[in-house]
Amino acid sequence: MIHKNGDKYDGEWINDMKEPYGNSLKHKIGKYQYANGNVYEGELKSNKKDGKGVFTYYNEDEYSGDWKNDLKHGKGTCKKYLLGVYKTKGGDRYEGDWVNGEMSGTGIYYINAIGVYTYANGNKYQGQYLNNLRDGKGIYCITCLGTFTCVNGSYSGDWKRGKKEGEGKKQVKV
Repeated sequence: MIHKNGDKYDGEWINDMKEPYGNSLKHKIGKYQYANGNVYEGELKSNKKDGKGVFTYYNEDEYSGDWKNDLKHGKGTCKKYLLGVYKTKGGDRYEGDWVNGEMSGTGIYYINAIGVYTYANGNKYQGQYLNNLRDGKGIYCITCLGTFTCVNGSYSGDWKRGKKEGEGKKQVKV
C-alpha cells in the first residue's frame, strides 16, 4: 500500500486491513518505508511499532530491539544515536534498556567500540541511565587514557538525574 505522503506498507493484511480484524491484542509482521527514507521492519500492533523490530534511519543509523506503542521500550541496541543527536559514522552504539523511547536502566554507549560514553573533553562515563541521564550506579572518569585509565581523578557511585547523589567515592589526582 502506498500512502498519499509517499510512505509504503508491505506486510500482513486481513480483510483489507493492516490490523488483523481490528484486534489490537494481536501482533503482525510488516515493513514500513517512510517517504523520507526511514524503514521499519518488524512487529506492529494497532498500526504502531510494538514487539521486536528494526528501525533504519535514512542516514543508516539503526535501532534494533523492543518497541511499545511506537517507542523504544525494553532491550535494544541503537547504533550511532544518542539523546536525539545523530553522531558521525564510526560505529557508535548504545546497548541497554529503553523506556518510552529513552535510555533507562543499565546500558553502555560505545564510541568506536571503546565501551563507554566519551565526552568531547576526554572524560568518560560507564553506568546506568534513566530518562537519558546518568542515574543509578556508574563511574565518571576525568581525562582518560585508553579504555578507562583515569588521569585526573574519578567519581564512582550513585547518580540521580545526571548529578552525583548518594553513596560514592571521589578520587582526585594531585
